[in-house]
Amino acid sequence: MGYPELDRDESIILETRNIKFKSISFDAILTNKRIILTDSKKNVIPSQDIALSTIRNVEAGENAIRDHFLILSLVTEAGEKHQAVLTFARQAGVERKRECNEWEKKLKSLIPQSILVTVPSDISES
Repeated sequence: MGYPELDRDESIILETRNIKFKSISFDAILTNKRIILTDSKKNVIPSQDIALSTIRNVEAGENAIRDHFLILSLVTEAGEKHQAVLTFARQAGVERKRECNEWEKKLKSLIPQSILVTVPSDISES
């Protein structure tokens, strides 16, 4: 896995090969500041970054072909909301649930709790 340039105060937390993003295979690196996606096959697609500061929520799931995925709810600096899906595609029949769950747990721990979108469980009446 090739390593991109990191900021001085940036450290690598997790690394994973063969994550699908927009139907393209990437190597993913989670740092304390961002998710870095690098072209894992041909090295022709420019690296893409997802800043942790733009992530508002993280949800894990499983699709119809039993690949595990993460849905990242994002908000841009301009206030636009959208989602990014990172799919942990199975490799030679190996399930990647544990790997996906580890990413979900780490991402949630890196996103400030005040930013995570939550639904109140009890709404008291005035």
